Amino acid sequence: MIHDEALTPLHKQILNALCKIFEDIPKDNLKQYVHQVLPKLITLTESANQEFRQFYVIQFKQLAPLFQLNMKPYLKDIFKIIASTWTDYPEMSGLVIDLLAEIGKALGTEFSPFVSDLCPYLLAVVQMDTSKEKKLTEKALHCVSAINPCLDPHLHLIVPPVIYVIDDVENTSTNGYANVASKYSY
Repeated sequence: MIHDEALTPLHKQILNALCKIFEDIPKDNLKQYVHQVLPKLITLTESANQEFRQFYVIQFKQLAPLFQLNMKPYLKDIFKIIASTWTDYPEMSGLVIDLLAEIGKALGTEFSPFVSDLCPYLLAVVQMDTSKEKKLTEKALHCVSAINPCLDPHLHLIVPPVIYVIDDVENTSTNGYANVASKYSY
């Protein structure tokens, strides 16, 4: 049904139903469906407008914990989607960070080769989040926490922004970073 262009208006309902079905199937039985669903979801996301792109990114986020290592062959294409979403729709950066955290948790240490692809996004968040609440920074730190088992070779990239958050808490009168920093201990 998601392959039928005539049913594009129903893609949201179709994918919601698929995700619900996949949640109820034992994870060991999902492997056979990964290769049927992810390539089409990637294609749909690449050509989607903003509304559908947001929906599809949410679907990737929901599917990551279900498909786990079975999605590894598609990560290169998923990272292309992440990069284009980050660039074309900056208002979705929080959602992109959530997706990265879910993929990192789903793959565990198998996510290590992809951490270097992730670092630029996390670094950019800390540098560009000028909001008082620091919601993006909080999401970035949550993502760092989620991929913690993979970070050893990349600590030289991750530690400076975390230190920046801590230093900024000490040097500013706003408590946005303080609230964020207090939630994460490394």
